[in-house]
Amino acid sequence: MCQDNKPLLRHQGKLLRNECLSDSTNLLTIKAPEPARAARPGQFVQLKTSHYLRRPIGLMSVDREQGLIQLGIRRVGPGSNELCDLEPGIIVDLVGPLGTGFDLGLFDEDACATAPAHLVTVGGGTGLFPLIYLLEEAAGQGITTTAIAGFRSQTEAILQERMRATAKQCIFASDTGGLDFTGHAGEALTSVLDTLSLRPEQILVCTCGPVALLENIALQCLERKIQCQVSLEARMACGIGVCVSCSIPVYRRDSGTKTADNETTYERCCYDGPVFPAARIVWPSQGGIW
Repeated sequence: MCQDNKPLLRHQGKLLRNECLSDSTNLLTIKAPEPARAARPGQFVQLKTSHYLRRPIGLMSVDREQGLIQLGIRRVGPGSNELCDLEPGIIVDLVGPLGTGFDLGLFDEDACATAPAHLVTVGGGTGLFPLIYLLEEAAGQGITTTAIAGFRSQTEAILQERMRATAKQCIFASDTGGLDFTGHAGEALTSVLDTLSLRPEQILVCTCGPVALLENIALQCLERKIQCQVSLEARMACGIGVCVSCSIPVYRRDSGTKTADNETTYERCCYDGPVFPAARIVWPSQGGIW
């Protein structure tokens, strides 16, 4: 995973656009040149609100040349509501980019990285936001991409045009039908992996969304011996690894199972993550306490 080791910096950005994607989600475009230059897919920024703690928001897209960052925000409470209601022209106080992001590399036993022949992303709901940035970076490196986005219903399926323009293949899934695939995103991944004529070691799967979806994706990849990276969501207070309120259960090694020599521990989602190798996570079905 890629982590930016630069000193923590606080920035002032100017909100250029605030677009309503749905009744519950907004897309903010902010002029913030320094964070844009330093950012990597999977990282996040902490936005200041009037409701005590900053809100961690994943980077959806970055334009380094123009110095722009885009943030997708879902309304879940007073802080996110305040951010979704910001007027263009306002100065936004942000800290970041923070955290460990995605790594567009496949690692062998000697930790040597090679680019994947095929990247598959799986996003559940607003979990697709950080994956768009990853898809854009992969496209720039000439990596073939498939994007899967799962929603509860057709009416909630946002950013379809944006994703179809970014990924070589794009599959929108919903249990209620009306999209490309009827069923949840994990079932769509099964269908995609069954049809790829590649060796497991040529494929990289990256996913973000609810824990139940991430566990489904991770266990599929573990069984198929496909490398998988997961971007986790947790309640964060400081965002820099000090308060440890966002700790998650992990194995000490990337085996996906507990053995006598592979005990479990906890790591900080905000600093060690939010992106982790899927095989390191102790999922709820494996006894992980979340």
